[in-house]
Amino acid sequence: AHILGSGQCGALPRIVLRLFLVQNPLGAVLVYCNFMSSGLRALFFMCDVMGALMLGSVFFQASGSVTGKRSRGNCTSNNPQEQLGRLLAIGVGSILLSGIPGVFLGSMHTRSFKKFEYEGCPEWDRQLRSWRIQDRMIWFFGLLYTGFCVFFIMVFLANISPADHHGWAISGIVSVVEDTIVIPFCVALFVPVLATLTLHFVSCAKKVEKQELIRQRRQQIHEEGILTLPVVSV
Repeated sequence: AHILGSGQCGALPRIVLRLFLVQNPLGAVLVYCNFMSSGLRALFFMCDVMGALMLGSVFFQASGSVTGKRSRGNCTSNNPQEQLGRLLAIGVGSILLSGIPGVFLGSMHTRSFKKFEYEGCPEWDRQLRSWRIQDRMIWFFGLLYTGFCVFFIMVFLANISPADHHGWAISGIVSVVEDTIVIPFCVALFVPVLATLTLHFVSCAKKVEKQELIRQRRQQIHEEGILTLPVVSV
């Protein structure tokens, strides 16, 4: 009900834009969150981007489409369509696999609402201490992984011919655009469209106005207390 607002399709562009700004990694860094600081979200985004660029370098090396600075032969294909397809495949594959380290780091950042007898009790302090240790470990491993990616990319670029730098840059741009624009836009478009279609079909099936369905759903949520938090956040 909150996503649909008035229940009219005319509000979809505004809703899609707002969701895109939140789903976009750059916009998500600026959004206030009780569970994760902006610095940690920026670290996760940096790990994804640098990991994608590093995996792109690995795929380039494995595909044999790059030549070393001391290599005299050039066995790469001169077909532009084949080269473009290979660059797109490398960019898409690298961004998909680059999320694995981020998932591992994200599993270390587990936050939920906790209930304590009073603020400042021993359990309170123990929980805060545990969370701070987890954050320090995330920063350590995240920066270590990012530094390794940067070192690997620098070594890779230093050992290939300058003519191959252009292809590597294209695959890197594809990865970054997919992570920052394509995937967030698809998510931002899919959620409100699915909600609008669901509301339309339910309204037609029950022969009830959309506004009435939204009002009933809000009343049900209020009565059942679905959004009521039974515990206190620390």
